[in-house]
Amino acid sequence: FTMQAHACGTGAGQEMYVKSVFDSFDKNSSGTLDPNEFGQLCAELGYCFDDTELSQIFHIAANNQDNAIDFQEFLSFWNTSGKFKIHDPKKLELYRQALQLFRSYDLDGSGKITLEEYKKLSLAANWGLSEEALQEMLNKVDADKEGTVSFEEFVAW
Repeated sequence: FTMQAHACGTGAGQEMYVKSVFDSFDKNSSGTLDPNEFGQLCAELGYCFDDTELSQIFHIAANNQDNAIDFQEFLSFWNTSGKFKIHDPKKLELYRQALQLFRSYDLDGSGKITLEEYKKLSLAANWGLSEEALQEMLNKVDADKEGTVSFEEFVAW
């Protein structure tokens, strides 16, 4: 979706921005987001949830039992959830570009960049780095020391 260049701090400007995000994922123009549309929105914004987490978050945002999120529910969720704090269209666009780059490195789509994926990229890009140098680079970005790089660690780097 295209980002609208208007004020996104608080009030009407922010609400218009959030509405443009909501509308861009309401694929069937129903005025609501179904679980699939909501999942696509989360994924596009870089939030990788497993099915259980996504279902729980969806039901929190939906606020009722109709299995849909209307705009007012979405706006309330957007404003109160720590996950959706990027309100500036320029920052959101940079974030989406970072997500696209991360996905190009995450060859298996696991939501993590492994040393093996990093090695494949290094070879393809002809970086000419040793495995030790690649491991050292990965370790610098791997804040939680799991041996992989998550999207959050990638963005922080």
